[in-house]
Amino acid sequence: KERELKEFLKNSPADLLSKPMFHSTFTTQVMNYIGESAVEAIPLIEEVASYFNMSSRNLRRRLKEENSSYQAIKDTLRKEHAMKLLNSNVLAINQIAREVGFNEPAGFTRAFKQWTGQSPKHYRNSLVIWEYVVLIAEIRLTYRW
Repeated sequence: KERELKEFLKNSPADLLSKPMFHSTFTTQVMNYIGESAVEAIPLIEEVASYFNMSSRNLRRRLKEENSSYQAIKDTLRKEHAMKLLNSNVLAINQIAREVGFNEPAGFTRAFKQWTGQSPKHYRNSLVIWEYVVLIAEIRLTYRW
């Protein structure tokens, strides 16, 4: 049980923000196809439509029927990749912006705030705080405080 709790506490912040919600079959297929590409080089909708042997208009229509859109799929993939990079704490935020396909860090910051409700810097800082909370919880579990 202690091990499960430690794992839960360790992964909770990222899981809450990055777990994809259930998508219908076609949306999932499109996400999987696009996800095979590098995030900074997401294919144009026409390329994706061609892969599925349909027009871009039909692709948009099919996604709309499932309450999705091509832009929403791209945003989800970019957000998840950005969160992974922010979690790793290796790259600077301007490097992460380029990595997920933004030319300017300011555009990335605006998009990230729209996706998560907080800036990339605040998100990263909250992870550091969360790591301390997890560490304290592990210490308490280990020494039965």
